[in-house]
Amino acid sequence: MRVLLVSNTTLRCGVAQMGRRMFCALTGAADEGWESIRVGRRGDLEVAWWPADHPLTLPDSLEEFDVVHLNYHPGTLGHLWAQRMKSAKLSVFFHEPDTGSGWWGAADLHILAEDIGEGKYLPVPVPDYLPKNFVQFHGAHVPMEHYRPGDSSVHIGHSSIRRDGIDWVAPVIERHPAWRLECSESWLPDAQEIERLAACDLTIFHPHSGNPGQSSAVVMGIAARRPLLINSSPMLRTLHGNPEVYQYEDPEEGVEVILRDLREGKARYPLRLAEERSWKRAAQQLVSWWEDLL
Repeated sequence: MRVLLVSNTTLRCGVAQMGRRMFCALTGAADEGWESIRVGRRGDLEVAWWPADHPLTLPDSLEEFDVVHLNYHPGTLGHLWAQRMKSAKLSVFFHEPDTGSGWWGAADLHILAEDIGEGKYLPVPVPDYLPKNFVQFHGAHVPMEHYRPGDSSVHIGHSSIRRDGIDWVAPVIERHPAWRLECSESWLPDAQEIERLAACDLTIFHPHSGNPGQSSAVVMGIAARRPLLINSSPMLRTLHGNPEVYQYEDPEEGVEVILRDLREGKARYPLRLAEERSWKRAAQQLVSWWEDLL
């Protein structure tokens, strides 16, 4: 099966990062070389990466592929005019609901990050990288609690260059002299960012914006496999009610509950979440859906 993966290449963008991770998960390729077309293969699957930042359009060779897959967001690929394929099947991942109506009408396969009863449901996948502070125990990977000699501070990690919601969280954290908020200072490779978060006592994702779609930043907290604190933001809808996640509107209350659970040895970790939503599983699901089209 030959697949053309169309995405944008903008560096500091969760949509672009999802496209890059998708190519790597499908082919086993390294996270590099996104400026021009590249091809990766795994078994009978061949995936061609096509960068489509404005003003680039789709290639003339569309019909040479079995499946054309768009990593679609109106802010990244909105300049592409929707078109129906002649022989290739069209697959589209819609990052935001109710966008790209032309592509929705043209697509043979609709994939969404939310389970809203339309199309296939694929929650934003989690990087497969396992932090170094995890050990093998009774056949499963479990967190190895880390201690900092002479450091009694509580380190609270957050991942996102945009820092959505941190303006609400920071004043709460600052009321506690021993609490330290560890935010992203620059865009890091996945492994480095996950290790940075995994070195924290817990992570927090409390978006307060009205952005549609689902958060890509929170998957880094899941990948870090530390106790994860969220709120009821619609951007975190697919995590609401999950037993491995702490959900509190008051970040101070949430942090205190997690610290109590850590002291008592009953903290919850998003271990099953990281496995069930891994890119490894997501890639297998995508291939299965594409095969069903043919």
